[in-house]
Amino acid sequence: MTEGTRELAARLATLDDSEFAALLAARGVSPTAAWRDYFDAADALTEPSFVARALQGLTATELASVARAAAEGTPVPEDVAPTVRNLGLTDASGIPLPSTSAAIDLVTLDPATPQGALPPADAATEGAIAERAFTSVASLGDILIQSLQAPFARLGSGALAAADRRRITEDLQRPDDLDALIALAQTAGLLNVEGRWLLPTAQAELWLREPTVRRWSIVATAWRE
Repeated sequence: MTEGTRELAARLATLDDSEFAALLAARGVSPTAAWRDYFDAADALTEPSFVARALQGLTATELASVARAAAEGTPVPEDVAPTVRNLGLTDASGIPLPSTSAAIDLVTLDPATPQGALPPADAATEGAIAERAFTSVASLGDILIQSLQAPFARLGSGALAAADRRRITEDLQRPDDLDALIALAQTAGLLNVEGRWLLPTAQAELWLREPTVRRWSIVATAWRE
């Protein structure tokens, strides 16, 4: 267990029942989560894909503030602090937890770059971005095809079960992208949670019939919005 996880467990223990319930509700925790104590809860709440999902619920301004604070190791601004504190993303002093800092890379290109201030890309960078986009679309397609063959099991924390995680990553060119791609598929309405299962939606089958550029446009637009 990491220092950040222990710190979150200690903070959870100080919450009253209503505050704890509000935090779990804000993070979308299943009522059937099989957690035995605050350490189990903190361990699940700091799981990268679960943290990334919470970060995706922030506005662009809030996310930029959290990213900046994480990069600088400073408390988040006062206007953002209540929101991220209620999500369990910071320590007692308002500094983003290590798990929050790590998950930022899953939802933003550069934690230190303010929104709307990305520098122009040169030809080499544009080529690399285009290749990454193509790879991501292909990998997302592989994930959806597997989900159509057999639904993915989820743990109480919302993370994928280990057996399904291994099954999916065997076909991915970039296995580390799995959590980000799953989150993107949910954001785009291609995967949906039903109880302890992650299932493809009717939109997923339609998406798979689209050409590559159209596939990317659909998920990029959903992420932006």
